[in-house]
Amino acid sequence: MAKILVVDDEPSIRDLLQRLLADAGHAVRTAADGEEALTFFQQEPADLVIVDLIMPRKDGLNTIVDILEASPNTGVIAISGGGQAIGAGRYLRLAQELGAVHVLSKPLDMLELFGAIDATLARRSSGKGLGDPGVHG
Repeated sequence: MAKILVVDDEPSIRDLLQRLLADAGHAVRTAADGEEALTFFQQEPADLVIVDLIMPRKDGLNTIVDILEASPNTGVIAISGGGQAIGAGRYLRLAQELGAVHVLSKPLDMLELFGAIDATLARRSSGKGLGDPGVHG
């Protein structure tokens, strides 16, 4: 069982991921934006953070930087449907450059998401580090 923090401004996505991850045996906490996520992370660090990139108040890119600065061994999976000015691919590449281990485009493929979660947690627990990120979607 891992501690997972899900950060997304869309309540339906937060709720869906919370249910699916809890059903898989993980302890899950959700946040509506990066500011809330950092508050929760400071209270109780997570093993894995799944973070949307485009959110109000504090976006996912800045959230990734702050989380990895506080805890470099935390696994980060970035998700995005893209923005109007910049497509999802650019945001996801930036997230990867900032340290996201896996990046996934919305709409999410749940098998792909769970594969990325399993791979990230396995790497983290094996002590091999979180380098060699993967891009999906």
